Amino acid sequence: MDTNEDIFSIRSRCHLDLGVILVLPNALLDAFLIMWIFTSLSKTLTQLQAKRSSVKFDTYRKFSNALLITVVLSVVWIGYEVYFKATDPFNERWQSGWIITSFWDILAFALLCVICYLWTPSQSSQR
Repeated sequence: MDTNEDIFSIRSRCHLDLGVILVLPNALLDAFLIMWIFTSLSKTLTQLQAKRSSVKFDTYRKFSNALLITVVLSVVWIGYEVYFKATDPFNERWQSGWIITSFWDILAFALLCVICYLWTPSQSSQR
């Protein structure tokens, strides 16, 4: 997500159209990847439910919910980031600007923690 910060700095130096040209492919690629991931997870959940594999089904369902929460938080944060940058064109609130970029690291770390928790090895997983 550091590319967004780079794009905003390019936008301040160049014309606005260049910033839009650089942001749109990034947004379209992100949307495509998110749709691909959720489509594949949906198929996996359907297969696990058909096989009556309830433990794996619950794990993947929790993982899907965690990803959905992450996507929703990302969209909300992007909205806040756009608002923050639009209302502070002269970077007068630079003291709190670090939160914008650090949120993505915190969100990625939280998702990693969820993944580590969901797929923690246990005695029954060694069978």
